[in-house]
Amino acid sequence: MLKKAAAVITAAVPSGNATATSAHLMYETNLAQGASFSTTIIASGKGPVRATICWTDPKGNVDAVNLLNNRAKNLVNDLDVSIKKGTKTYFPWTLDVGNPSAPATPGDNVTR
Repeated sequence: MLKKAAAVITAAVPSGNATATSAHLMYETNLAQGASFSTTIIASGKGPVRATICWTDPKGNVDAVNLLNNRAKNLVNDLDVSIKKGTKTYFPWTLDVGNPSAPATPGDNVTR
């Protein structure tokens, strides 16, 4: 997987996200509180559309008492990714913290 990620970065950065010269797009941006970012893409037809999101989150409050399986929210920012095609929205895979042995299902990965 690391090799694929490196290929995406190698292809996207020099092209400046020019869809005519790169099959990969990569965006780096800063978002203000409550802001959103969206972009329109056209699939190449050479494979499935894949998306990921990552960010650096400020340190949250850490509970030093209930350390094991502590469900207190520690993320400061709750960012989400989805892909829309027409009227259909595709969500990422999420886990049910109340039932960790259940299979992952698509949905909004809301931090609690």
